[in-house]
Amino acid sequence: MKYFKITCLLIAMFFLNISLGISQSKRPAMSFNKTTHDFGTVKEKGGSVSTKFMFTNTGKQPVIIGKVNAACGCTTPDWSNKPIKPGEKGYVEAKFNPKNRPGRFNKSVTVYSNSTESPVVLRIKGEVKAAPKSLDEVYKHKMGAIRLKTNHAAFTKVLHDQKETERIGIVNISDEPVNIDFARVPKHISVKAEPTTLESREKGKLTLTYDARQKNAWGYVRDALYIKINNNFDYNNRLHVSASIRENFSDLTEKERENAPVLSFKNKTFNFGTISQGKKVTHEYEFTNEGKRDLKIRKVKASCGCTATNAGQKVIKAGESSTIKATFNSANKSGKQRKAVTVYANDPENPKKVLWIKGKVK
Repeated sequence: MKYFKITCLLIAMFFLNISLGISQSKRPAMSFNKTTHDFGTVKEKGGSVSTKFMFTNTGKQPVIIGKVNAACGCTTPDWSNKPIKPGEKGYVEAKFNPKNRPGRFNKSVTVYSNSTESPVVLRIKGEVKAAPKSLDEVYKHKMGAIRLKTNHAAFTKVLHDQKETERIGIVNISDEPVNIDFARVPKHISVKAEPTTLESREKGKLTLTYDARQKNAWGYVRDALYIKINNNFDYNNRLHVSASIRENFSDLTEKERENAPVLSFKNKTFNFGTISQGKKVTHEYEFTNEGKRDLKIRKVKASCGCTATNAGQKVIKAGESSTIKATFNSANKSGKQRKAVTVYANDPENPKKVLWIKGKVK
């Protein structure tokens, strides 16, 4: 009886496989001549390139392509939009736009159809040769007779007791020599042009040095100065300077780190729920110095003018607690709100903490 049951089961599976095989053979099937195309090297400004992936319907029913998805916007697909009868050919075309995409690329195109192989992933690849940039593309910012690579000197990390230097490329685009000078330069910034006089079409550089000791600030700060061309002052010739000033903990010994202050907040998020427009809400974030030395609150900064903040104490002894108060003004605000309050302190492990105020204004 046992062997009889096993035999019956094997026979049933045999006929099921035959049935499935017959069912599969009656379905449409796509046989592609290739699934990958290498464009080789293409020019960035040479325009779009394309290739067609040809396929044959080797099944017994018409092939219908439902959709074709490209992996990115730089690849535009096209395909046979009519049913492909058994034995006939169809295509899927992939177009690639190399503009602003220098370097190697490898993109996929996914084909969805009623065939037994669906979905099918096709790939295009190659390398985009970067086009030579024009003078205007390299030196993007025009200021009278000169152009600059950028009008913003960004000092991304400046330690509070040190100096940092940044350089900006410039070029004289006029037919006459120009003299470069500066006006309204903040005391913590020094700037010079090299050379101070640029001949026609000559390139040079501006060298800016940022002295955080003289700035005496913390976190993200902005300044501005003005470039004078041939001794002429123009408000449009403004050079922006920004810096992210951080405390220097590099000289701390291992023991000093072990005994350092520790800034710990009881709760870093305040949800005021739903309030009416024009209403103000205030919250005090409680924090404790869990370290062994004095905790110093260097700076408290809100993400926008609608949030006013102040520290209850600037120096907190070990084990003591204090608060930072934030007031959100919902005037001219509506919908969901999420504002940040950034706290800078002399905690070497967490020199910057972000607090949040969120809710909804109706």
